[in-house]
Amino acid sequence: NGETVIIKLHRLGRVSFRAIKEKRDYHQGRASASWLYLSRLAAIKEFAFMKALYEHKFPVPTPIDQNRHCCIMSLASGYPLVQVRR
Repeated sequence: NGETVIIKLHRLGRVSFRAIKEKRDYHQGRASASWLYLSRLAAIKEFAFMKALYEHKFPVPTPIDQNRHCCIMSLASGYPLVQVRR
């Protein structure tokens, strides 16, 4: 229908997120877990929070769907933080 959407891919536990087990509650004390499993849990949690905020009229992107380690949402208007100056 011509609507622009965003696909956000979660990649927890990869090179830049080595300390994910200590910093996030997704791991829940397990000795080990695959990065794909942790990423899936993060995507589920993000989608649930985004959906709840959207239903209460907070200015968040429209949550469309979530599958595996992906969240699909509408395009949010705004600027990348790197372009925001004081």
